[in-house]
Amino acid sequence: MDEQRSRADRRKEARAKAGATRKVTYKKKYHKKQKTFAWWRTPVLCVCACILVAVVVFSFSAVGRWRTFRAASAQLASDYFYPGITVDGVDLSGMTLQDALTRWEQKDQSSRNACNVILDIDDASFTFDAQRLGYSSNYKKVLRTAYSQGRHGTFSQRNTVLQKLLGAWARDYNVVNSIDQSVLKAQLEEIAGQVNEPAVAATITGFNESDGFTFDEGKDGRVVDVHDLMDAVNHKIAAGGGSTSVDRTVITGGRSIEDLKNMFGMIAQCKTSARSSSDNRLTNLRVATRIINGMRIEPGEVFSFNGTLGKRTRDKGYKGAPALSSGTHTSAVGGGICQVSTTLFNAVAKSGLEIVERHPHSIPSVYIAIGLDATVNWPNQDFRFKNTSEYPIYISAKLTPSKHVHCAIYGRLLDNDGAYRLKGVVNQTYRPRDAQYAYTTSLPTGTRKWVEERYKGYKVTTYRGYFEGDKEISREVLFTSLYPSSAGKCLIGQ
Repeated sequence: MDEQRSRADRRKEARAKAGATRKVTYKKKYHKKQKTFAWWRTPVLCVCACILVAVVVFSFSAVGRWRTFRAASAQLASDYFYPGITVDGVDLSGMTLQDALTRWEQKDQSSRNACNVILDIDDASFTFDAQRLGYSSNYKKVLRTAYSQGRHGTFSQRNTVLQKLLGAWARDYNVVNSIDQSVLKAQLEEIAGQVNEPAVAATITGFNESDGFTFDEGKDGRVVDVHDLMDAVNHKIAAGGGSTSVDRTVITGGRSIEDLKNMFGMIAQCKTSARSSSDNRLTNLRVATRIINGMRIEPGEVFSFNGTLGKRTRDKGYKGAPALSSGTHTSAVGGGICQVSTTLFNAVAKSGLEIVERHPHSIPSVYIAIGLDATVNWPNQDFRFKNTSEYPIYISAKLTPSKHVHCAIYGRLLDNDGAYRLKGVVNQTYRPRDAQYAYTTSLPTGTRKWVEERYKGYKVTTYRGYFEGDKEISREVLFTSLYPSSAGKCLIGQ
């Protein structure tokens, strides 16, 4: 037993020695190896540290991005208006589209109620409301447009809009409530037509030569201005509606009767002698002057001599009297009334009125200067003139007891006591043509009788000059007249 124990002890000691030897050897090798590879230890440690830091940073960044993504996803999926959007200064974030529509519907109703306006004009009242004024509001369109921001496109595009709404793209939308001003104006123009009382100036009601002009006194008017009415209604709408009033403005009627009395009178007149006329011719002159006497010609109206007198017939009181036909003396019913048209023409021309139609006789007249006549013949040749003044004119025509045809024009007097004068100037004279002879048994043999006289022909220019006192202010050519020469006709008894 002792021997066996000693063997065991010896083996233990041997193992202990062997282990100690290996340990010493390992330590020596380790220290030797450490000293050999120490140069790369620091870089490796640094790289490892950097990798570790990168992993940590990436992990935190990924977590942040994930959180941002989740927040953006949640916000983009929201039914609320995105942040950064305001309408009329009201922040809509946290409000659904339906909430906003309900809120602005209430505001719109208030705006509609503000259109309830009562317009008082003196004793008359006129009511307006939103429908009558053509009221409109774009609040639905504005809210839907604002709500649509960032709700179209890819996730990235929508998220970009969402982020920019918080910065550069933040905006305030404005709702426009309006009434149709053209509709309002049209209605106010109609109202003005109902309440306006235009001023009436004194007017001429009639004329006769014995009493002169008769007048009707004018009256002041009361009117409203449509633009003033528009301002009143718009201001009341802006104030929330209610009643507003506008007074009519008094306007004067203009000229009074006294003004007209000083402005109106006889403008011009003409008188021609009919002393050598036969009784029948005088009758014709009397009938014609009575027809046109007292006639009123309105501004712009054209007077026609033939249209007024019509065809000259015995039923109208005309008689057969000497007349001219193509340069030949003859007899005709109504013969001689050319003296009335001629006298009237001179009065009209000296009144400054427009001569529309005038014809010269075939030979110069004995009762008026050459170039100043105006012949008429039914229905071809007429004398017509136009009232170019701003007021009515009246014709005075008569055959005087002294056997003169007198015509005058009454109306608005010429300014500055002006007057028109007529003058015919002969430009060319034509010698009579060779006489025409005819034999007749009604005369004693060798006896001669001129049945048509020989006379010269003339080319005449008629001028109308405007004078103030003795000073000629202007001159115009009225027309040129041609009076052909005549050969005459002589009968010889055989």
